[in-house]
Amino acid sequence: MSSNQKQATLNRALFAQRSFDSSRITVLSTLIHRFEEAGDFEVFISRTNRTPLRLLITVVDGDAPYQHNLDLSSLQNPKERDCCRDGANLRLHVGGVLGFFTSQGVSTFQVRIVRLGSKEKQVFLNHAEQIPAGDFFTVTPLRPGIYRVSDPLNKAEMALKVVMPPLPEEGKVEKGAKTKGERTASTYRPDQPVLVSVGKKGFDRREVSLLSGQTLVFQVQSAARLRVDLEKEDEAVTAPPKKRPDKPARTTKQT
Repeated sequence: MSSNQKQATLNRALFAQRSFDSSRITVLSTLIHRFEEAGDFEVFISRTNRTPLRLLITVVDGDAPYQHNLDLSSLQNPKERDCCRDGANLRLHVGGVLGFFTSQGVSTFQVRIVRLGSKEKQVFLNHAEQIPAGDFFTVTPLRPGIYRVSDPLNKAEMALKVVMPPLPEEGKVEKGAKTKGERTASTYRPDQPVLVSVGKKGFDRREVSLLSGQTLVFQVQSAARLRVDLEKEDEAVTAPPKKRPDKPARTTKQT
């Protein structure tokens, strides 16, 4: 066996996260911002206890990609006393989106986007305060239980129930399978997110059910500030296993 194999590292923070806030990007949440107008934009990315990083985005009505995804955990940090060092410029088509996510670690991130070239500073996105209309915010809860989803800006609330994925059923054979005893494919599809809209009239539904590890996507139709808080855990899943009672010691009969 080769000794050069990489060892997997378990991020325990993933399983301990009990709440989500649209003002902070974590490893279990994503922000997607849409650029509706052409121009030059300055993107400031703030990280917990780190110096902000600056990127320049040029949005054009011409030959350019419609999407860029930025892994915030892999972006190079500026050196000390070199705040807001220029990063590599990105070009984006009008109507295109910029996705912000982090693939590792426990740091949280905030994003601010300002338009350049105007006399007065135009803030297109201040992620710490609210998410503007046209953007998307996603969360991927892992802990089973009942969550409260709230948006104080639109005075809206919704219930979210997260349950464990079903176990594959034993003994059933998939239709058309040639191998005897082959199991059916599991119904667990974490790659299929659930979409919820939020606007001036609140959420478009009262409650949502997810499987653990499945993503909930918020389509923001009116400026929103979203929170997802675990209110009641599924104790059947999260409670530590009960200890079995000790067996009484055997006694030997004396003859």
